[in-house]
Amino acid sequence: KLTNNIETLTKNYIKLFNSVIKKKEKRNLVGAIYTQLNDCESEINGLYTFDRKVLKIDEKIIIDLNSKLN
Repeated sequence: KLTNNIETLTKNYIKLFNSVIKKKEKRNLVGAIYTQLNDCESEINGLYTFDRKVLKIDEKIIIDLNSKLN
C-alpha cells in the first residue's frame, strides 16, 4: 500500500513482515525480499529516503523483526 505517512508505513511493514514470519514458521517459505529499500523519484515506500540519509522505520523494529527469522 502506498503511503507518505511514517506511522502507516511502519504499520504496513510490520504487517507484511509478520506474514513472512508466519509462513516461515509453517515451513511454507524459504526466502523473501523487500524490493524497495529506498525511494526512487516518485516512489514513497522505501525504508530509506531517496537520498538514503533517513531510515524511515525505526531501526529497532527492523532488527526485532529480523531476529524472529533466526
